[in-house]
Amino acid sequence: MVCNIIITHRGNPPHLKYVLSQIAHTNPDANIILMGDESNKNCRFTKHVFLKDYWNMANDFAQVYTHLNSTSVEYELFCYQRWFCVYEYMKAHNLEDVFSLDSDVLVYDNLNDLHALLKNYPFAVSAKNLDAENPGWWIAGPPIGYFHRDALKRMLDLFIKSYQDKKYLSLFDEKMNWHHSRNEPFGVCDMTQIFFFAQENKNKFFNLSQPFVLNGELTRIDETIMDTTECVADGVRKKLVFENGAVYAFDKNTNKKLRFPLIHFQGYCPINAKDWIKQYYTGTDLKLCRFIEIYFPKWKITKKLINYLSNK
Repeated sequence: MVCNIIITHRGNPPHLKYVLSQIAHTNPDANIILMGDESNKNCRFTKHVFLKDYWNMANDFAQVYTHLNSTSVEYELFCYQRWFCVYEYMKAHNLEDVFSLDSDVLVYDNLNDLHALLKNYPFAVSAKNLDAENPGWWIAGPPIGYFHRDALKRMLDLFIKSYQDKKYLSLFDEKMNWHHSRNEPFGVCDMTQIFFFAQENKNKFFNLSQPFVLNGELTRIDETIMDTTECVADGVRKKLVFENGAVYAFDKNTNKKLRFPLIHFQGYCPINAKDWIKQYYTGTDLKLCRFIEIYFPKWKITKKLINYLSNK
């Protein structure tokens, strides 16, 4: 069975080519789609489709959306709308299930094995504590999600309902007040509603936040490379080792190896973690790009040379 993988992204930042090249390298038999725009349409590593061609439901959602975050409306709204685009694409092309992947993730394993594990569940997301009373923990979702089409539709229905239902609006107020009382620049985002969706389907989905055994190895999904609460640290990031193409970290308490099928380069302090992506890239197509970008970043010709090598 073909593994369907969708990445949604607007714009063409320097790290995107490495993300797409990496996943094409590790998943050569997968159906990989970049849902993007004019700026990234020339990517040669994956199939490209335009978000605007799958925008009907996303546009309808914008009519009910209420902005409750310190980020920009455009940024936060798109975080929701991308899920509607994925569903419209699945429906238009009769895809029964899909991996939805963040655009700042490097995938090191073939996802066929993970797909075989998850295919009997309606969906899989990362949710650390579904019983949390602390509104700061009302968060679930990326860097990778797995959905059957009908489960994704039910989650989108909750997205819409949540901005019209007093129950959810009250929970949003509680979350906003909690952050405000601590002078935290956080609020309601798509991962808030994904948390509620997971909570309401607690016994019906696979929780990717928990360690699980895959092919005889203890495995974890990385939520961010900067999360070192449970793994041995290397400065502000996880200590990672590469063995025969596979990536491992070490449990902080037992020092046992944990296999990580992917690494999420999310976080901005003290450095934008996305700047590390080229360092951790292990694909083959962009080796020369990677070398030039790391060792000769100040060459005047570097940007033009990178663009040429990326698209040839």
